[in-house]
Amino acid sequence: MGITVENFTAAAFEKARKGFEGEAERLGLKDIDDVVALVDEVRTQMWEEFYESS
Repeated sequence: MGITVENFTAAAFEKARKGFEGEAERLGLKDIDDVVALVDEVRTQMWEEFYESS
């Protein structure tokens, strides 16, 4: 029996990292430019969906 002290923020980031593992390859993201383009695409799509429903 013992006491475990854990940094919950670090643990949450590690869990998220493991959850996203392999996603860059699956989405075909090769570099930061690909990531920025994907973020821009998703942002535009969300903007359009938000204002179409308003």
